[in-house]
This record gives sequence, structure tokens and C-alpha cells, in this order.
Amino acid sequence: MPALPVITNTYRCAILVRTAGGQTAINVIHVRKAATTAPAIHAAVTAELDAPMYQLMSSLATVTSMAVTPLDGSSATYDAGLGAAFSGPQNPVFIPALSVIVKFSTASRGRSYRGRFFMPFIDPSAAPDGIVGGAGVVACQAGWADFLTDLSAAGIEFVVASYKHATAAAVTAVACESVAGTQRRRQGRLR
Repeated sequence: MPALPVITNTYRCAILVRTAGGQTAINVIHVRKAATTAPAIHAAVTAELDAPMYQLMSSLATVTSMAVTPLDGSSATYDAGLGAAFSGPQNPVFIPALSVIVKFSTASRGRSYRGRFFMPFIDPSAAPDGIVGGAGVVACQAGWADFLTDLSAAGIEFVVASYKHATAAAVTAVACESVAGTQRRRQGRLR
């Protein structure tokens, strides 16, 4: 894996989701805050994670931990559990590579200024024919919008980090897509 870029006051938060059968999925988000530490970012971001963000996930999947890496080029990663980890509320079945895509928009145009989160281990009944149900999408999107608002209230900026340009742009909107997607790298690990 190539070295991480140096982006001032920016933290990489890798969120781990594990199933009862031992399958794992990791998604990465980025936040920015000056004059803080990785443990403080871990505590603040963990406090704002909400169950509605994972509304479409199977009850067999649990958000278990988060690793926070300062993008300062030298500090160590802080990896810890979430305290009260939570599971998805849906049926105890899932399709391993099926994901709900949550998109992050910024004020800048271009691929380097858009982010996404692949919500893992989705209950197939929540996405018949690959289309995610209306109420689930609404709850998921509301959960992510609340997360964005709560981080801002805590003095933390939710950002999309461009490793190519070594920049970070503030997220201005989140959107939970109604068409399910797949994470190809995750599919390959299931064999």
C-alpha cells in the first residue's frame, strides 16, 4: 500500500463492520480538526455514529471498531472499539457484496472531491431487484445527514480527502442511493 499523504489537521477513520460468521468490511471516512489528537477524534466521531446510518444492514453485522490515523506523516494509528457497538436492525441474512452507496458531495467539482461509503451486509429483502426500499433509504440518509450536522456542532469538519492532490474538501451534502451497488474488492475476499 502506498504511503498516506500529509494533509494538515486531517484524520483517516477506518470503520470496521464484522459479521457473526467472521466476514469483515472496512469503510474509510475523513474528518478535520485543528489542535487535537487521534484518541480525541476517535471519541468524538464514535459519539456521533448513529444506528440510523446503518438502517439497511443485517442484524448479523456489527460495527465494532474504528482506527484513526492522523494524516501528518508521522503519528501512529489509534485503534479502539466503539464502546457500545451496534448491529443492523434488518433480518439475519445478507448478500456479502451487496452495498448501499452513500455519496458525499463537496463544493468542488471532479472525482477527487467526491466521496462514498459502501454500506455493507445489506439484507436482501431491503433491496429486492437491486433497488433499496424507500423508507430504508430515507432513514439511512437522515442518519448520515444527522451525523454531518452533529460533527459540525462538535467542531469537527467531515471532509473528502484526495490522496492524489493531498487536499481535503468539506462535505456539503450526503445522499443515500436507491440503487444497490457492489464493492469489487470486497467480493474478491469472499472466495
